[in-house]
Amino acid sequence: MTFIKSIFQKLSNRWLAICLSLGCAVLCGILVTRTYREEVHEELRVSAGPKSTKRFEIASFFCEQASKQGLMLNLEPTSGSVECIELLMAGKLDVAFINNCISIPDDDDVQVLGVVGIEPFHVLVRGNFSEQKRLGVWLKGKRIGVGEKGSTEWLFAHEALAYERLKLPTTSEPGDVTPVEYKKEDLLSFCQSISEAKTSEKINLIDKLPECLLVQGALPSIIVQRLIEVANYQLVPIAATEAFLNDTFRSKTYGNGKIERQFLEATKIPMLTYLGHPDGDWRLPESDCITLGARLIVVARKEVPSHTVELLAETLYEGEFQSRMRSLSPREVPSPFGIHDGAIAYLDRDKPVVVNEVMEGVNKALSILGAMSAGGLSIYGLFWKSRLRKPTDYFAELRKLELLYHSQSNDASDKEIRESILRSIEHRIVALRHELIDDICEGRITNEQSISTIITILQDYRNSTPQCSPTVQAENLLPQTRNLAA
Repeated sequence: MTFIKSIFQKLSNRWLAICLSLGCAVLCGILVTRTYREEVHEELRVSAGPKSTKRFEIASFFCEQASKQGLMLNLEPTSGSVECIELLMAGKLDVAFINNCISIPDDDDVQVLGVVGIEPFHVLVRGNFSEQKRLGVWLKGKRIGVGEKGSTEWLFAHEALAYERLKLPTTSEPGDVTPVEYKKEDLLSFCQSISEAKTSEKINLIDKLPECLLVQGALPSIIVQRLIEVANYQLVPIAATEAFLNDTFRSKTYGNGKIERQFLEATKIPMLTYLGHPDGDWRLPESDCITLGARLIVVARKEVPSHTVELLAETLYEGEFQSRMRSLSPREVPSPFGIHDGAIAYLDRDKPVVVNEVMEGVNKALSILGAMSAGGLSIYGLFWKSRLRKPTDYFAELRKLELLYHSQSNDASDKEIRESILRSIEHRIVALRHELIDDICEGRITNEQSISTIITILQDYRNSTPQCSPTVQAENLLPQTRNLAA
């Protein structure tokens, strides 16, 4: 039995050593992979809306920094956030810079990597506007630039006009305002034409622009700066920011997109952000301009591999891009989109190793070791149980000896045979005594009362041996056996 125990102990030690070795190998593999990661060369399609915007400039700088990670990002212009999401869902884009307040149907495959700033809405007016008069009242009968369809401005303009109870024109009614759709590149071209025109022509060109323009962009906005410089626009605040944000159940779908008001934020355009005169003698706004804004986020298709997204996240949160943009984790900013697995892997990489991959490997190793140990113990238990002796085994043996005795003839002529049988029975009972001692020592019999009974029977027989003949010995023994068997 000791030999069997030593075998199980050796097996347990060997399996423990194997599991520990595998765990160390997995840990070393993870550390080596993270330390000596092979350079990845992948080509991704990226968009950040139209050209000539601060957002496009940010995306261009991001692509430049990502190239240092072995990524090739091809930046393509689009109309805005809605079109970017549609292209991502169609598999025609891999990464995009969009506003986190935009949603379209079935956009679950779009996932966030990080947040790179906030883009305020600039409300620019031209003419005899007075801040004492509510903007919605002043806009009636005027033209308002709502941006390009597919852009955040376009959706927000429709949402804001509905909030102000201003009706858009239809085929049957003229409406309260005249919306003018424009591309940002066209606005910049128009501003360039105004700056190059003669004084007499400038007024006519400026009059062709809408009395109100809505422009969204990171500060400072390139387009807003040009409009203030050459077209005499001024910035006005959005007074009802808090009331607009509180009314979260009135958002409607326009075209294929929708503004999610709960993801907009009250923000401000700091005073003196824009140069208001070609000579630089004064700047606008003269005080902080309260407005609304939307976070600019970096998103990717769900199908983009996690290791590639980790490199993109590294570009977002490390190096020169992070020092300029101060990127935020998607866990810090609410968004209608889920977080990409690759971004989660990057964000969790600084956790203690035992809490991350290694802990998972150790848990698996311990689970395997536990299962193997349980199996070994079960086998050992079955083997041990099969070797156990029951007290009834001894009683059954004594019963057989009694039957053997009674099977013989009691005639005097059979005396020699009877004595031979009795000697055999005596030897067997002595052997049973030795077996009982071995079973007690090895723990195969533990019932103290049964042990005591068996020992008493055997001892009574042994005590009667010097005094009695084999016949008497058997006669003294067998009645006790008969009683026990009964």
